[in-house]
Amino acid sequence: MGTRYWIGVADKSYVTAAVTENICLFSGGQKAVIQNMNSGDGVIYYSPKQSHSGGALQCFTALGQVVGDTVYYKDDWPDHPKFKAWVRTCSYEKTGDTAVQSVLDRLEFIIDTTDWGVSFEQAQFEISENDFNMLAKAMRSECSD
Repeated sequence: MGTRYWIGVADKSYVTAAVTENICLFSGGQKAVIQNMNSGDGVIYYSPKQSHSGGALQCFTALGQVVGDTVYYKDDWPDHPKFKAWVRTCSYEKTGDTAVQSVLDRLEFIIDTTDWGVSFEQAQFEISENDFNMLAKAMRSECSD
C-alpha cells in the first residue's frame, strides 16, 4: 500500500509532548488506530486548544512522518506520568502553527466552511495527498527559522 496521510486532533500540550518524544499517537493511544499506519505515512496534528483547560488555538501544530514499522507501548511520559499509550516513532519538521482559518477554503476534506469544526470531531482521520502537501507548505512558511 502507498503512502497515506493523517490528521490527528489533540491539544497542543499533548502534541508538544509527542514531538519532544519523537512519537505519534491518536485516539488517546489506542493500539488499533496506530497499527493502521505505515512507515512513511505523513502526520499533521490539529490543535483546537492550547491544553485541556486552556484557551482556543485552532491551528495545525505539527508536521511529521512515521518512521519504522514498530508499534510500542509507552508509559514513561515526563509531563504526563499517568498517561499510557500505543505509539509509533515519528520524525517531525520544524514548522510554525498555522491557523485553520487561513487554509479552510483550500482543504478538500472541509465540506462546509461555515461548519468546518465538524471535520475535526474525530481524533484521527485520513486526508488526501493534496491536502497534506498544501498544509505542509503552509506550516513550513510559518516557520521563523
